[in-house]
Amino acid sequence: MDETMLLAAIRSAPLDPGPRRDYADWLESRDDPREAYPLAEDTLRRAPLGDPSRGVLGRAWREARAAQDAAWLAQVEPTPPVPPWLPADARTPPHQGLDDWFARAGQGHYQWVLLAVLAPIDAVSRGLLELRAGLTPEAALASGAWVRGVLVTREREYERIGPGVPVIQLRRHAWTVAMYCSFHFTTQAYHDAQSDALALSERLGTLAVEYSAEDTSGTMGYHLFECGEAIEYAQDAAGEGGFASQRRPPPWPSFPRDFPDEVFRPLGLHLPGFYDLPGAVRVEVPGPDAVARADVLDLRRPYRNIELPEMVEHDTRMMTGFDTIHRLADPEYEPYLGHQDGEAADGGDVPF
Repeated sequence: MDETMLLAAIRSAPLDPGPRRDYADWLESRDDPREAYPLAEDTLRRAPLGDPSRGVLGRAWREARAAQDAAWLAQVEPTPPVPPWLPADARTPPHQGLDDWFARAGQGHYQWVLLAVLAPIDAVSRGLLELRAGLTPEAALASGAWVRGVLVTREREYERIGPGVPVIQLRRHAWTVAMYCSFHFTTQAYHDAQSDALALSERLGTLAVEYSAEDTSGTMGYHLFECGEAIEYAQDAAGEGGFASQRRPPPWPSFPRDFPDEVFRPLGLHLPGFYDLPGAVRVEVPGPDAVARADVLDLRRPYRNIELPEMVEHDTRMMTGFDTIHRLADPEYEPYLGHQDGEAADGGDVPF
């Protein structure tokens, strides 16, 4: 089998690691220096999510990829930004898409800041407490900064949302989701979620996403990180915004109505609707029975106003590596709140 046939097999079955391993063996048999890339990819794929070895393996994957020709990478990475090392079972969880999230968000103040990490909840909670609070797991548990396995129930009316950061993982889902802001938005939380996503993606050798919305400007967007590197960014501000990626050109001429479902769904990322109370987490969709575990973390620090120079410095750091920011605009923009046959999720007006 020649190289053309091997590459064709990869393109015809992009989610199957078998053809990729066949190509890696072919490269190795010829002492082709490109073999470092598929070997690093396969090693990272085989390492369990959350395993301590993945930090080193993720850096090795990133370095091996950076040494390759862009035209060749386009042939062996047929589904960007979904990385070829993403385990097959992580791509197809029981719940998919963002309809649950939009249904929940549309019933309240349409603002949030959240972090999603492709790793088990224990690894994510430990990592956040060590990175943000400087606490060992033992100290965090003893001080109450980490409450593991809290009660999960359905929401109730007129409850006051707690001050903690709720962290949940659904059954048979590879992603863990942490809610930094529920029904409100602060620049400080927005920056924290991005910084934590970058740090955890490197520490855990995985993917991480910051996803936020702010209703005054009608802005919604995400930053996607892989193994310690920002690989994609998109921000839709009421039909106008920007897109940048190290993996692909703009996938749409303007933002699709269900943005960013086209990105999250292939990654296997589903966002449930949830918030925290002291010692408990409320999950309305898809419901408490779908939750494998929920934690609450105390990551509080004094609020401070972030001035423009600091915002610019932070944004510049988060955008490192992007050569071009593409401007997208939709003159017929309409907000999307799930598949509601043209109605908002709560049956009323859209929230911005």
